[in-house]
Amino acid sequence: RSSDLTPSFADYQVLLAASVPSLFGGKYTLVTEFGRALVAKAGILVSRVEYVKVNGGRRIIQQHIGADLALRTVWQPENWKIRVEVYDGVTGAMRTEDKAPTDVAGPCCLGGDLLCSNRDLPLATELVDLVVAKDVGGYYHSGYSYYNLRAMPPCYLYDEDNGTLELINAGQSVAETVAM
Repeated sequence: RSSDLTPSFADYQVLLAASVPSLFGGKYTLVTEFGRALVAKAGILVSRVEYVKVNGGRRIIQQHIGADLALRTVWQPENWKIRVEVYDGVTGAMRTEDKAPTDVAGPCCLGGDLLCSNRDLPLATELVDLVVAKDVGGYYHSGYSYYNLRAMPPCYLYDEDNGTLELINAGQSVAETVAM
């Protein structure tokens, strides 16, 4: 699960030293590349709920995060799992009531544009609510796809020390997108 914190980097070092002690004897220079593990939990994507429907017995929340922004998650969901939650768009509280199996669909025109499938999410999802995709600090905004010529959304940095958001990438205007 993407919410799991183990093994930690320290746990990994202990396991590696126990399994291959010769790596730590001074003969070798050990280089590791943790990539996404370092930054994944540092990012979220947020979208307002566009609508909720039932189609073929499947409950679907339609929103604006999909194959253009969550490229790896949409095409390889078994390898790029993320946490998806629904928040009350008025109060900001996470919705936890009366959950049911739900698909969260993105905006692109392919039937497989699913941010997640068959996840227990709140039945009381409203049009003002927000879908929050977590664990997207690595490879999501930087790997944007211009599928369907959708403009890249803005990107903000949250400063935890003073509780502010700073715009670090303005996203694209319609004119910039069309000029591509």
